[in-house]
Amino acid sequence: MGLGISSEHLQTAEYQKYDGIFLILDDEDIYDGETMPVEEALCVRLCFRGSHAEAPEQYKKLLDYIKKHQMQIVGFSREITLIDYGITNDPEKFVTEICIPVKCN
Repeated sequence: MGLGISSEHLQTAEYQKYDGIFLILDDEDIYDGETMPVEEALCVRLCFRGSHAEAPEQYKKLLDYIKKHQMQIVGFSREITLIDYGITNDPEKFVTEICIPVKCN
């Protein structure tokens, strides 16, 4: 499960609130609701120690990198806590990943 910010909000550096929640299903998962496939894409990616509360600072780093390298954001961000309360009760050990789909100009 993860959180996402729309490409429109990322392009205007509005990364203080999330636009959506997503769930990644495995091929063997059974789910009857509406799904949206996420195509493979070139992404900029950053992993950091912390959780969603620390993400805004990391988004700024990613957006600065994208701008510096003249890339274009082409999809919503994918923010997933890889290590959190499901694995440890120590917030100092939390790890979160943010991926933003891009294309090179």
